[in-house]
Amino acid sequence: MHSLKTFEVNRRYSKSLDEWLKKIQFLIRDKSNIKKGMLEHKLQYLHSNDINKLLKIVNDMPQKEIDGERQTKEKAPANI
Repeated sequence: MHSLKTFEVNRRYSKSLDEWLKKIQFLIRDKSNIKKGMLEHKLQYLHSNDINKLLKIVNDMPQKEIDGERQTKEKAPANI
């Protein structure tokens, strides 16, 4: 996370960072996977009461369809 925060400063001193960033962006087309990964990482550092609050919010969100069927809580894979 520190690297992301200081990227603009570091790119002034290393011209190869811009080229590296372009290559990474090209390889990673589905940026939603990056966001999911960041959420998973942050979850490990939350207190259990905060996780319970988030779980209540997430349970009320609609789930995407897979193979034309809307996923229900019973059908959705559990990550526990």
